[in-house]
Amino acid sequence: GIGGSECGNVLGLNDNPGGSVIELFYQKIGMKPSVLRDNNYMLMGRILEDTVADLWQYYSGDMNSVIENMNSGNIVRKCRNVNGVLTNIKYPHLFLNLDRLIEKNQFNLLNGEIMPENSALEIKTASSWVARKWETNVPPQYIARITQGCMILDVPYGEIAVLELDNRILKVYPIEPSIE
Repeated sequence: GIGGSECGNVLGLNDNPGGSVIELFYQKIGMKPSVLRDNNYMLMGRILEDTVADLWQYYSGDMNSVIENMNSGNIVRKCRNVNGVLTNIKYPHLFLNLDRLIEKNQFNLLNGEIMPENSALEIKTASSWVARKWETNVPPQYIARITQGCMILDVPYGEIAVLELDNRILKVYPIEPSIE
């Protein structure tokens, strides 16, 4: 199957070394090792994932809301960790290790409405060099990943939370993928 971090490769959107669809093909048929070597960025991303998820719970529109809500102890949104692989019988060839599940009855950042179902939350950390890729819009490989998460959960909305490490700013991008 195709995992969430691989969907960008399949669509030709991944600009990372080793991120081509050809390399993924050879990994899937066993002709190239699929073990990704860990590096400092990957390790720190995993370590900081809990921190970003905690900050996200205080987010109601911008970094100032995080500061105000955190200082007053006001958690405005809830998410939880999912320990497992998610699938959907509609898409048996897709699977996902979701960073966090936005719990149902949380508000949608785009329209303020309460979401009747759980949704997908993708968590990222970015150095200043990587953050430049986010200045104009969310990089396409992450749109593909959150879209796959929404497909598997069968929901019309998800979010990507990014902690810019150098600037120490949390940004949250609401995503309404077109899944038709």
